[in-house]
Amino acid sequence: MSGTALVTGATQGTGREAALGLAAKGWRVLIVGADSPTALATVEAIGQETGNRNLMALVADLTSLQAVRQLVGDVHRFAPELSVLVNASGGHYRRRVESADRIEMTLAANFLSAFLLTNLLLDRLKANRPSRIVVASSGAHQAGELDLGDLRLKRRYDGEKAFARAALCNVLFTYTLARHLEGSGVTVNCLEPDPAPIAPPRPGLMTMLFGSRAARTGAGTGGDDEAATARTPVFLAASPSVAGISGYYFAKCRPEKTAPASYDIELGDQLWREASKLTGLG
Repeated sequence: MSGTALVTGATQGTGREAALGLAAKGWRVLIVGADSPTALATVEAIGQETGNRNLMALVADLTSLQAVRQLVGDVHRFAPELSVLVNASGGHYRRRVESADRIEMTLAANFLSAFLLTNLLLDRLKANRPSRIVVASSGAHQAGELDLGDLRLKRRYDGEKAFARAALCNVLFTYTLARHLEGSGVTVNCLEPDPAPIAPPRPGLMTMLFGSRAARTGAGTGGDDEAATARTPVFLAASPSVAGISGYYFAKCRPEKTAPASYDIELGDQLWREASKLTGLG
């Protein structure tokens, strides 16, 4: 699988990992950074490391809903054949800060930007199916508590709790979106950023989560020990092993169970409605 991928948060961490890995595989990669110098430097560095010059820098401060919409316009101009979207932008704020849209910054940077960007690019992704969406989350979601009556965290604020809540929102978003996209040819999965070297997957868990068909075909296990060497964002974006697999949380290239609240369908639907209001999605 190859084509055009858009990667947010691509100047560091999980996003850069995804951009680098896809570029190494020969993909055309649109690298999104918060400022022009950093985005351009990342394009140059990845180009030198991989030999792939089919890279483009796009600039957007994704804590701003207006900037997200402007980025969508850029994607429509420069990526008519978009087939992969990797949402990896984010931030961690120890004190409460509001975005330009008067939204608590951790929620804006880690969840709402991905929610709005993904929804606004769904038509483009559907037009180029089979296509994939990858959403970065965190193991911190296990400690996340979601109060839909106070998504802006106006009543109390704790940086760690805000980050955990945003991570939980991304898992709920992924699972809800996967239900919306059933039969569309577009898949969506979320991931925990990779730590150190990746361990081999557990076949028993694969069978339990995906069923015997996926376990036999190697879905999520990477056949040929792919999952033992791949990095999770690249694995989910490009590996044939997970073609057609949607609505799962991956850590170290293998599916993992998530917090009980993440499987609450009604909560996921309520979050979707609230996020639609906050982003003006309608």
